[in-house]
Amino acid sequence: MTRTVAAPTAWTRDTLREEDWLIRLGGGRIPDAEALAGRVVVALNQGPGLILLRGWPGDDLDALYHGFGGLLGTPRAGGPTLVTRAAAAQERGGMSDRELAFHTDRAGPPGPPRLLGLFCVRAAARGGDSLLVSGHSVYNRLARDHPAALAELRQDFHFGAGPGFDRVYPVFRWERGRLRVQYNRYWIERGQREAGKPLSARTLAALDAFDGVLSDPGMVVRCHLRPGDLLMLDNNVILHGRTEFTDSGAPGHGRCLARLWVD
Repeated sequence: MTRTVAAPTAWTRDTLREEDWLIRLGGGRIPDAEALAGRVVVALNQGPGLILLRGWPGDDLDALYHGFGGLLGTPRAGGPTLVTRAAAAQERGGMSDRELAFHTDRAGPPGPPRLLGLFCVRAAARGGDSLLVSGHSVYNRLARDHPAALAELRQDFHFGAGPGFDRVYPVFRWERGRLRVQYNRYWIERGQREAGKPLSARTLAALDAFDGVLSDPGMVVRCHLRPGDLLMLDNNVILHGRTEFTDSGAPGHGRCLARLWVD
């Protein structure tokens, strides 16, 4: 019998309770950053694998990244990355106003970050909702409905390469009793193609089965980030995506998020 995940991380839209992943901050200040970080760590490690802090005071992104992020782990070098709508040359992915497919972040050396943070600096005029899915629930659904797909998804995939660094890892792997999930259909197909290793029909069917689970609305939690919202995700468990959005068009007033990577 295929091993499945029996943990709070294996949630769906109907089983995830708001009180398990939403913390409302009041008073325009953080009274005890260490205590708050402790609550975040519990939610990420022992809870659903995500947490939303609503109403973060101020917009000092470096302090947020290295200060609060440092209480959660080790922030990646370079500081926060602003994610805004960019030129047409960058229309694929996070720098676009188009819908963004479900994925986990790849990053560079030494590999995918443990935690992903998204801090809302400015919201879009319309749309741009964050979409969240538990990779553990996807695994459980595949174990039930498409068990043959799991064997294919445990093999190594090329998620693309960088200078002196090949991104190669499986979609699913068990490590120290915890299931790690890494997924990005676009980069898997592109990475395999660039590596000269085309995907077999069986592997494509397994990826299609994964995407079929992602297409089930009952798997998806939808969240509209407001200015001052900080969404933290376990990047080894939670897949995120985004709906398309429309900005006002005024310079300096478009949708803007700051991305945080923490190990």
